[in-house]
Formats: sequence, C-alpha cells, structure tokens
Amino acid sequence: TKIRAFLHAGNDWYPRESYGSAIENYNNALQIQIQIHGEEHAEVGTTYNLLGTVIWLESAKQYFMRELEIRKRVLGSAHLDVAACYINLALVWHKEGLYDKALENFNRGLEIQIKLSELPETRIELTFNYIGDSYRMRRQYDSAIEFYTKSLEIQLKKPLDEHNFIYLTYHYLGDVYYDKDGIWLGNRLLLKITGASK
Repeated sequence: TKIRAFLHAGNDWYPRESYGSAIENYNNALQIQIQIHGEEHAEVGTTYNLLGTVIWLESAKQYFMRELEIRKRVLGSAHLDVAACYINLALVWHKEGLYDKALENFNRGLEIQIKLSELPETRIELTFNYIGDSYRMRRQYDSAIEFYTKSLEIQLKKPLDEHNFIYLTYHYLGDVYYDKDGIWLGNRLLLKITGASK
C-alpha cells in the first residue's frame, strides 16, 4: 500500500540522517492514514511518534552543535561545559542508533573530563556508563564490561550518599553478561550493593 511505502521510505531515510526526506515520507503516510482512519487510530498515533522522534533529533542535534561552537569559542576547548556538549551530542547519536558517532563524541567529552578530573563536578563515571551502553548496543560486550567496570570502580570509591546510580551500573553489568553468555548475573551483582554499603 501507499502508506507502507511511505513508512518504509521514511524508515530508510531516517538512519541516513536525511531527516527532511524522512519527515516528508512520514507526513505523506500520516495524511493517508488520517483520511482512512481519522485521527483516533493506533496507526496514526504511531506515525505521529515517528515524526516527533525525527523532528526532535534533528532539532536537538542542531542546537547542541551550535552550543558547542559557542562554548568552545568563549570557554576554550578544555572546559567541562564543552565536554557536556560533546556528551549531549553523543546521546543524540546513540538514540539514533549511530553508535560509532556516539562513541566518537563520548570519547571527546571524556578526554576533557580526564584532563579536569580533579574538579569535583566531573562525572567521568557517568560517561563511562554511556560508553558502555554504546559498546553493548554494538554487541562489543567485552568493551562494554570494561567501561561499566571503570564506572563502578570510581563510584565505589565515593561516599555512599554519592552512589546516585551505582545500582544502574550493576544492572547494566548483569544485562551485558546475559547478552554475552546467556547467564543472568543481575541479582548476584546487585547483592554487591549491600556488601558495598556496609
């Protein structure tokens, strides 16, 4: 059908970052769906979701890139706010499924954070988690484990009241071991939180 053809075309353009073409095709599908089903239909809702996601990603990337340009010009390259810009861009790439670009930007942010690691507001452990996520999605499980473990090591050195997301890191490690070996270690890893809190 025409609807399916437009949706497939949108799905084809979207990962190639041809957002204008993706939006055009999703809109064409949406107009036909509304003519056939009216606004109150599940398929119409799904297409609105596709449109919203593409428009959000396109806009988010443009704004983050502009922010990065301004912050580098005003603050210089070695500043935590510049690192945050790279990490925000990486999160958008990750959401799009473009994990190579995500890792490239996470690592740029990480390089700055490492140089400024003596600052208390540096959140290297969070960036390690993000990098682990991208490696996991690429099925590079050993690399994912390496970065989740790096995150965990930093968190375990901090006071308990600063363990804001340590349970998530244990959970991610459990998930990635399951993905890698088919062995569910989530509960066993989560038990370590109790041990670490004593």
